[in-house]
Parts: sequence; structure tokens; C-alpha cells
Amino acid sequence: MPRRLMATRRRVAGDRTGDYREAWERFRDAAAGLGARAWLFRSADVAGRFLEFLEWDAATADPAGDPRVRAARAALDDLGAGEDELWDEATWS
Repeated sequence: MPRRLMATRRRVAGDRTGDYREAWERFRDAAAGLGARAWLFRSADVAGRFLEFLEWDAATADPAGDPRVRAARAALDDLGAGEDELWDEATWS
């Protein structure tokens, strides 16, 4: 089954990283409750720069439409604007 991936780059002020971690955990847990998977990476070069991934089965609804995920995403956006890219799994059939 093909998958979709939302990649988000986000910059968070150094004094807000604790709040960001808590907001990310709420986002991850809300997505997981819908069967989606979420990962978070921190830049090795730039303090406060993060790369977020949200993956789900393309045959199911985008988890971003769920009220819990939407609220958790809004909390992340309050801590730093995100730049999104939507990706489809490359299948060679």
C-alpha cells in the first residue's frame, strides 16, 4: 500500500525547546492514535532547527484533518512556523 509523507522544517527559539518537545509529543501521540507514524530530527548544524515527519497510508484520510492532530499541529506552529512538503511514496510497478 503506498504511503504519504509530510516533511516539515521548523525553527524554534532556544528558550522554547522544552515547550516544543511537549507539543511534539502531543502531536506524535495524536497521529499514532490514527495509525500514522511521526519522527523528529534535530539539526546537527543549526541550533533550534528541526525536521518533522508524518507518515500514513495513502489509502486512508490525511491525519492532519483530525481535530486532535490539528490542535497539536497548531501548538507546534505557535512555537515556530513550519515549512511543509508533501511526498508520495515512489512505487515502480
